[in-house]
Amino acid sequence: MNLRRIGFLGYDGVQTLDIVGPVDAFMAARPDETNGSDHACYETLIIGLSDKPFVSESGITLNPHCS
Repeated sequence: MNLRRIGFLGYDGVQTLDIVGPVDAFMAARPDETNGSDHACYETLIIGLSDKPFVSESGITLNPHCS
């Protein structure tokens, strides 16, 4: 199975759960294979408006992978 890349846009004031919740869900996804392989289906990226960290509404600082 090919790894698929998915990005989530982050910016100052974003709700932390709007980034972290979907990232956790996609990272938990595993193919239903009987050969015992346990590999991720998705590569998740946090995309910022710039390369600089941004601060969520709750004050948590997040670092984007790219912009």
